[in-house]
Amino acid sequence: AAAQLDDASWGVVDTPHDFVSYGSYLESGAEVSNGQGNLAKNVSWYRKHLRMPTAWEGSHIELYVEGAYSVATYYLNGKLLGTHQNGYTSAIWRLDSVPGAALRFGDGGDNVLAVFVDARMAHCTGWWYEGGGIFRNSFLISTSRVRLPSHGVFASAAVPKGSFSHPQLPRDGITASTATVTARATVEGDADWAADDVTAEVTFTVCASDGQAVASGKATASALPANVSATIALTQASVWSVARPYLYVLNTQVRVGNLVVDSVNTSFGVRNVAWSADHGLLLNEQRVKMRGFCEHENFAGVGSAIPERVNLFRLQQMRGVGGNAWRASHNPPSPSLLELADRLGVVVLDENRVFQTALANNMADLVSRDRNHPAVIFWSFCNEPCELASAATASSPLTVACWFFSTGDATTRIVQRRRSHRSRSRTPSRPMTARGL
Repeated sequence: AAAQLDDASWGVVDTPHDFVSYGSYLESGAEVSNGQGNLAKNVSWYRKHLRMPTAWEGSHIELYVEGAYSVATYYLNGKLLGTHQNGYTSAIWRLDSVPGAALRFGDGGDNVLAVFVDARMAHCTGWWYEGGGIFRNSFLISTSRVRLPSHGVFASAAVPKGSFSHPQLPRDGITASTATVTARATVEGDADWAADDVTAEVTFTVCASDGQAVASGKATASALPANVSATIALTQASVWSVARPYLYVLNTQVRVGNLVVDSVNTSFGVRNVAWSADHGLLLNEQRVKMRGFCEHENFAGVGSAIPERVNLFRLQQMRGVGGNAWRASHNPPSPSLLELADRLGVVVLDENRVFQTALANNMADLVSRDRNHPAVIFWSFCNEPCELASAATASSPLTVACWFFSTGDATTRIVQRRRSHRSRSRTPSRPMTARGL
């Protein structure tokens, strides 16, 4: 992890990366029959040299990793940032205020990010192929000292009963005569800055798919951090459905005085979900029969580091044979997969990956990250949790697999791609050095 370590001889890889898929095959031993295709579960180091833009100096800077399986420990310039236990949920680390690891900007020299990823069986690797490594996208995010944190925006849309108008042909799209969008946001201010004296105005603007603003609302945040909300009315709203997955965009803008300090665009869909013992899934007050597949986080030839275009291919093939539902087996899916499901009209069972690690923290991470996707209509705490029994208390109900379902409210999803008044590394996949042990 040391910044001065000579890594010139290390191999160069592009992330996302699954180091297990590049390993040697085993002929005998305990790991041969663990579902890994006779590839040994192992550990690896990743190192990334980078220089921060001069324009970022004085801003709030974070490292955002969508997934590093299984247990990942992070270092900046030789100093420990922390360890993330669940490789399928996102890890977020602040970089600009690490004691003893001052960031270097411009020509001031390299910064070194080092990540140790442990994917051995001791960390409850499944009996299916799970791979190991930084197997999803990672980003650097630079924001103002007053900002909207990642996963900090959430919106739900309630549609009164009987408000839906269903066309003769589903492809023509469902509309709702009225819908109420409740937009919520967390506004943070860095503790090492004068955040207590800041008053921020938050504006929520709903835009149609063509970019035209259709409704808006405002709220005020003071004594940061603060949670604010606004209620926004929509008339003749276009509805998200399997046949026509219509998406709006919510722009959340934070203003301090006359200055816009942060702005995030969030796609969301208006839809209603209910469950009936007699009719099953009722989506927008219509019965929808789920024709689904259980999909693991792997694909032939690339292991667990699945490119977006491969997941797009899988979803298109599913739709082509009449499928409309995806169960994430047995783990939180990648954010890009849910984004594709939102756009292709595929409903998703979003499943946690728990076993011995803390259920409450993992589930909170999963829901706060994915609650904004209209495609996600129900959730799974975990699958086949036989190993939970040893860790569960006598009063715990988690001795069998357990699902919970979304309410009738629509949910929205955060879009990381379009941000104004903030900066992010230009490409999600960047070369870095890696060494397997």
